Amino acid sequence: MAEARRDEKVLVFLCLISGVIFLSAVFYLTSRTSEFKKNGIETQAEIVLIAKDYDTDGEEKITVYAKYTVENTTYTRKLDYYSFTLHEGDIITILYLPEDPSEITYPNSIQSRKLYFLSAGVYVLRRVWRILLQSLSINPSAIN
Repeated sequence: MAEARRDEKVLVFLCLISGVIFLSAVFYLTSRTSEFKKNGIETQAEIVLIAKDYDTDGEEKITVYAKYTVENTTYTRKLDYYSFTLHEGDIITILYLPEDPSEITYPNSIQSRKLYFLSAGVYVLRRVWRILLQSLSINPSAIN
């Protein structure tokens, strides 16, 4: 019985840490987003390469590269986003920072990443809440 309690505490602790990490990612993305929303300048970019690779676990990794020009300087940078709707040759709108035009983001990626991390963080914290209630012998459905 004591070992089960210890395992439960470890699980709660790990879930709590995971939830905090996911929610911290949302706050980081929000601050980064604010920087691009406040100072970012829109420009058109062409998707010049969609590279497929595999990591050591055999997971497919897809990297998208976009080419754009700012003040007669052409940049090719990795996008922070991939979707099956993107194709080589597509023209997309990106944001760059005027003090460092090599810093870019794809506006569509901002919301989807924030939503993912927020959802994951809330899900994990909800699971922690339910585990805590169950460990205190409180029926979680009675509270919802």
